[in-house]
Amino acid sequence: MTVDNATQKGLVTGASAGTATIRAQSPSFVVYTGNVCDGEAPPPCPTGAFASTGPVTVQTPTSLRLDSTTLTPYTGQTVKNCDGSDAGIGARWGYVRCAVYTLVDQQSPAQAIKKAGIGIHEDVQVLATNYSAQNFSGDISTDANGRIADFLALLGTTSTTIPANACSYAKQTLSTVVKGSTKTLRINCLHYTATDVTITDITSNPTNCSTTCP
Repeated sequence: MTVDNATQKGLVTGASAGTATIRAQSPSFVVYTGNVCDGEAPPPCPTGAFASTGPVTVQTPTSLRLDSTTLTPYTGQTVKNCDGSDAGIGARWGYVRCAVYTLVDQQSPAQAIKKAGIGIHEDVQVLATNYSAQNFSGDISTDANGRIADFLALLGTTSTTIPANACSYAKQTLSTVVKGSTKTLRINCLHYTATDVTITDITSNPTNCSTTCP
């Protein structure tokens, strides 16, 4: 625990998941009783101190909670990222679905880990497709609220690029590193069609994602 001498506030940094007990104690301070006293000469000023003890929980990244998704269709407009910035790929046809997740801990109910800069790694493995879907790997970091926005897109350079019967299934694994080891946070089955993508949580059964397209 570190204490800021200017604000007298403490910061507890966890080394691992679990619970701990924090005890805070102040140095001696002068107790004002209404009598005149001198801190240097008798009679001395009376002094006192305080201490406090309480439990804390050390959060560890455990899973990703899907909070919201937003579908944006494109018919020749400039594509935007989930935060509204230019995606840098120009005009496209198709769609983008932005999925917003919150990183949560091991408690029940799970609590958000509100810390910026926690790295989340994404691996997408294509299981079936009838167009040129590709495997993908990338990294993103949480914001100050412990959130990430996942950019899921099926886009083409012309209005006829995406076939009307477009289909692909992919297994998406989202993970982080906890104490030097990879920790799987969530596994999704992503089903892309010509007009949308559905997100199904298969963390408890990672093989439950189709391997064939009609």
